[in-house]
Amino acid sequence: MRNRGGRPIKVSPVDEDPHVQDHPDRGRIEALFDQNLFRMHIRRERSSAYWFAASLWGLSGLVMGAILGGYMMYQAYMGLSKPVRDNIIGGMAVDQARDSVNNRPPIIDPQANPPPPQQP
Repeated sequence: MRNRGGRPIKVSPVDEDPHVQDHPDRGRIEALFDQNLFRMHIRRERSSAYWFAASLWGLSGLVMGAILGGYMMYQAYMGLSKPVRDNIIGGMAVDQARDSVNNRPPIIDPQANPPPPQQP
């Protein structure tokens, strides 16, 4: 007996209903349900494995590409022919000479010789 707001309630176990019967294919339905759950689990695991493999291959490909790209650039620079290398070095020498001349003070006084007026 339980009390509910001061009033006793009689609790009795539920009798089994003789009219309720199991479905004849209950075992088959449960097997199909379990099979679907298993398929969903396998699909989820396979998907995560694919993502892991894709990210692993993507990152390793990125690192290998950077390493090989740097190596190939180094090889291309070292394999330049002598005239091309001389032109690169000559161009750097010209740039350094221009910068050193531009950084010197002017020889001609700009106050004594003003530049000619420009015509439109």
